[in-house]
Amino acid sequence: MAYARTMMNLNSISRLFIVAVLLLASLIVNAQRPTRVVGDLIVHTSSKASLDKVLEEASFQRGTPTRIRIVRALAPESNIWLLHFDHSLVNERELLRIIQRMPDVIAAQFNHHMEARNAPNDANFSSQWQWNNTGQTGGTAGSDLDLISAWEVTKGGLTSTGDTIVVAVVDDGINLSHPDLADNLWVNHAEIPGNLKDDDGNGYVDDFLGWNTTQGNDNVSVGGSHGTRVSGMIGAVGNNNEGVTGVNWHVKIMTIRPISTEEATVIESYNYALTQRKIYNASNGQAGAFVVAVNSSWGIDYGQP
Repeated sequence: MAYARTMMNLNSISRLFIVAVLLLASLIVNAQRPTRVVGDLIVHTSSKASLDKVLEEASFQRGTPTRIRIVRALAPESNIWLLHFDHSLVNERELLRIIQRMPDVIAAQFNHHMEARNAPNDANFSSQWQWNNTGQTGGTAGSDLDLISAWEVTKGGLTSTGDTIVVAVVDDGINLSHPDLADNLWVNHAEIPGNLKDDDGNGYVDDFLGWNTTQGNDNVSVGGSHGTRVSGMIGAVGNNNEGVTGVNWHVKIMTIRPISTEEATVIESYNYALTQRKIYNASNGQAGAFVVAVNSSWGIDYGQP
């Protein structure tokens, strides 16, 4: 009996050890895959002056300095800012709650890492059942976007008032020489490429091909395949004997490439499209771009949109 009890104790200890090892392994894996940038906060304030108040009030937490500072403006006209504080000195969640409750703060959150979602992989139009479903893949005929009928009305391009329709794609870049996309790529004609000047005064230097928010230039050439495929779904040239057909046969695709997959960088990407549309509105269509939509395929597992 004593031997049996000893074996039972050893087995219990072994099970506890295995559980501890598994838990430690889980913690190590999770530590290798952080969900957010530690010490970063994204804050939306009512004005720049309000941001100064936030920094002043948040500079100490329970008498301890937070060393909070402005990293950069993510969307300056919208008063969205990236802040950073010393997470080793303060309770991060408590500091976030304090800032969220401030009267001048519209919204505040941590700066999470983003992930690219699954890419479309259509090979040719006959397999693009979502556009025209005849049951070709065993699906339900007619469960589609009815694009054959839509194309009888319009194939994209211009509005009734002559505005060139632009769709911004925030993704991992684009194949600039792709035969299905080259004719539909947006370029900033008000910018002289490569002269290291902000020719159109929009706050972005040499943004001729679009904008790379991580590098601060117009390097939007393909870094992966996802952005090219998404752009093809939106605006692959139709009826040209090449590959697939986009929803719009004629449209300008503005490519914005955030290499860093953080929420802060994604907000900067959206701000580029917003800036171009504001310039278009203010100039009565003489500059900027008539951006009607922004597409991105980022996501956060278990996030709260």
